[in-house]
Amino acid sequence: MPLIIDCDPGNGIPGANVDDALALCLAWSAQQVEISSVWTVFGNVSAQEGASAAQRIAKSFNVDTPIIKGCNRPLDSYISPVEWRKKLDAPRHDAEVRKLWRNTDCFKTGGTSAYEESLFPQYEQYEPPEQTAFRLAKDILRNNSKRSITVAALGPLTNIAALLSFQPDAAKRIKEILIMGGCLGYGDLVDTNFAIDPLAASIVLRSGIKVTIVPIDVTRTTHMSSDYWLDTMQWACKHPQNKDQAMAIDSWLRPWIQYSNRTRPVNGMWVHDMVVIAHLLCADITHVESGFFKLAPQPRGKLIRVSRDDHASNQQIGSSTKLKDVPFKAQVMTSVDNDLLLSLWRRTVFS
Repeated sequence: MPLIIDCDPGNGIPGANVDDALALCLAWSAQQVEISSVWTVFGNVSAQEGASAAQRIAKSFNVDTPIIKGCNRPLDSYISPVEWRKKLDAPRHDAEVRKLWRNTDCFKTGGTSAYEESLFPQYEQYEPPEQTAFRLAKDILRNNSKRSITVAALGPLTNIAALLSFQPDAAKRIKEILIMGGCLGYGDLVDTNFAIDPLAASIVLRSGIKVTIVPIDVTRTTHMSSDYWLDTMQWACKHPQNKDQAMAIDSWLRPWIQYSNRTRPVNGMWVHDMVVIAHLLCADITHVESGFFKLAPQPRGKLIRVSRDDHASNQQIGSSTKLKDVPFKAQVMTSVDNDLLLSLWRRTVFS
């Protein structure tokens, strides 16, 4: 199964989520999928930081998958990339938070560490989305010139939306997109991936490409506790071939679990992005159903389920001014078995 993973990993960066990193560990360890490329996007961290983080994991797993820096700001003109970076990067500037990551550099694989990058972030020159889309299109056509591709979208949907908007012929290679994003419940809460770029989410969800949405309503039922990780690490370290890998993962996973315990209502951490890759590997541990949905104009990016009657009535509206209100059909995940999810990750990564 050829797969592109579009993500925003923050492994090793103080206060940055590592669920993308766990998903990459799972994907690079699985024999069922062929990782054609990894793209990074402005989100949990900057696109450049995400690319560097992915490269560190790739070195740890001894893989040479192409890693391509994607869009470094949202397509949505209503969204301020500066304000989002201030919000998402604030924890890394907290001295108490940085203390949790003080041992992250113990297992550096060469070059600048994530911790060092987080203290001295590089200014990213703005690249127009047309240019980014051109680079991503070259990647799709180079690696998958005659094959369709599946995309696991673990961050904001900016890269895929740019591809659809500016390189539609290359985008035709995409047969399916699995999206970690969307929030159906929790009142007016909009998940970060859709909130950072609501326009991109709208473009992708209305593209006509088959999509499976993995909303945070489901991923927030998952968790990896500190005790579970410590048990897994001890089990893995009994086998010499796994020890270095386990210790390297521990250097960035343990501080995030400690930080998540302090800042989120979960025992350990939610493993949002891991669910997408696990579903590709073993769909039996999840439940998915079809439905019709739309994105609310306010709050921007809020995912709403609509009835078939609402869909039918909207289909009869011919005015282009109403297109933004037309519901789209999608698969949506409704549940995941957390125990089987964690077991799959553990057995696959430390086989």
